Amino acid sequence: MDKLAHYRVLLEEILRADEKTDLADSNAETRVIIDPKTDNYQLMRIGWEGNSKRVYHCYIHASVRNQKIWIEQDFTEPGLALQLLGHGVPSEDIVLAFQAPLNRPLTGFAVE
Repeated sequence: MDKLAHYRVLLEEILRADEKTDLADSNAETRVIIDPKTDNYQLMRIGWEGNSKRVYHCYIHASVRNQKIWIEQDFTEPGLALQLLGHGVPSEDIVLAFQAPLNRPLTGFAVE
C-alpha cells in the first residue's frame, strides 16, 4: 500500500475508534465524516443536550494534501498527532495546521 493510501486508511481507523468513545454527556451523536474526493476527515458531535441546548462540535478535522496529514483541528486526548506517531507516521509528514505558520517550526512537526 502506498503512503497516501496508508494515511487515508489510518485516519479512518483512528476516527472510527474515537467515534466509539463517549465524548460528552448528552444524547448527541458522534459522527465520522469522510470525503474521499477532497481527502477531508472529521469527527463531529451533533444533536441536543436536553431539549434546548444545541450540540454541534468538530473534535477532529484532518486532511491529506501535499503528501502529508494536515491536522486542522483537534480537541481529543491524547491527540491525533500522537496517535499518528504511535502508528509510525513520521513527524515530518504531520502538519499542525491549527498552529499559525509562524509557530509551526517550533512544534517539531512539518511546517507545510
